[in-house]
Amino acid sequence: MQVKIYALCDPRDSSIRYIGRTKKAVLEHRLLEHISKSKYYTRYYPGKRVPHRVNWINSLLSVGLEPKIRLLCNIEGWKDSHIFERQLIDKYKEKKRLVNTEDRGCGSQNHHVSEETKIQIRETLLRKYASGEVVSKSYKETHVYDISGNYIQSFSSRKEAAIFCDTTEKQICKCFTTGKWARKKVNGFRFSNEKLEKLPPI
Repeated sequence: MQVKIYALCDPRDSSIRYIGRTKKAVLEHRLLEHISKSKYYTRYYPGKRVPHRVNWINSLLSVGLEPKIRLLCNIEGWKDSHIFERQLIDKYKEKKRLVNTEDRGCGSQNHHVSEETKIQIRETLLRKYASGEVVSKSYKETHVYDISGNYIQSFSSRKEAAIFCDTTEKQICKCFTTGKWARKKVNGFRFSNEKLEKLPPI
């Protein structure tokens, strides 16, 4: 099943304000759902606290405007797509005024991700980094090794390494106490800030 990762953009300057995902074949149908839900909140819950995206959409509607929807990428599998959705939200929210900071995708942090999905996500992220469409908030180059200290692959950020190792950036950072290489392991992987031929034993 193909899942669309999309962005809702401000029609006045094309800035990305919301990132979400949908299984709908026609992306515009998802936009209509957002607009209908925002109108529903306004009509039936006046004065109540509502999600930031609802306030933003309603602010556009009040001046005769509507958000624009834009496809960011396609990901195979609904359960796996939430990981890539969270990655994009984390990266865009650093420099963009996102209105979905409170709903960063769904699903467990420990959800198993297939090798095929890891490769797909990594390649998509790297392509978007190269184009400048996605800017990583963590520029710390990270080198990944197996449990024995043998070199596997290098990544330009903790985030990318976390995707590859099926973990989180926070867990990788916890591995580093002192020195240039991590003295702990995560999911059978070890890490280093500098590319070494082989890590010392732990």
